[in-house]
Amino acid sequence: MAVREIDIYGDLNYYEDEDDWFGSGSDEIDDYLSVEDGFYKFSVVDDKLVVEVPVKTIKNFPNMHVDEIDESFLSVLDADNKYIKNEKGEDVDLKLENPEVITTIMSSAVGDKNTLKFSYALLGETGILEQIENFDISIDLNLTKSGTSQGGSDDWDEILDDYEKYADEYIACAKKAAEGDLSAMSDLVSLMETAQELGEKLEQASGDLSSDQVARYSRITAKFASAMSDM
Repeated sequence: MAVREIDIYGDLNYYEDEDDWFGSGSDEIDDYLSVEDGFYKFSVVDDKLVVEVPVKTIKNFPNMHVDEIDESFLSVLDADNKYIKNEKGEDVDLKLENPEVITTIMSSAVGDKNTLKFSYALLGETGILEQIENFDISIDLNLTKSGTSQGGSDDWDEILDDYEKYADEYIACAKKAAEGDLSAMSDLVSLMETAQELGEKLEQASGDLSSDQVARYSRITAKFASAMSDM
């Protein structure tokens, strides 16, 4: 089916820790994720209305722990751009069936795509599928700082800071060198020394990485690899 004007909305809510009820700020989810207009196949499988939607990361998520997925659903709209309702007069909202993908999205590099899977139990109701013209997606996440180094060591936080700085500087220099900037070549030589120092820190680091530290490491590595493949 052809779908137009797809929207994704919601909030990233920041908290100091899981006991912080008031929060310390928020961002709009559409600053980080986008959904392309196009063709999406809504189907009825085992009396469920189902659809899969790829979402693209357009900005790196903050290095924080997902404390709670507050809301995550897909709402369908008709030809008049009004929310479709069921026989009880309630909005037809499809539930996110693979919430574990949120963790992957949080550590994805810019340009990566991940698939959200949604479903709605029809309970024998008919006619909903034929009404669908558009849809929008709502995602609200509560993030906490306490998960950043929990289970990992402070050594790894410092090393990951150095790794990300090195990756950003190397990518910038490599782009200049590829464009013929001779001064960038000498900067790349200097960065090789930085890479050696970083390697030594990796060998001397103590403790295991937390799940969030592993995710951050993967995100930096993916960003590095993606930038290099584009040159």
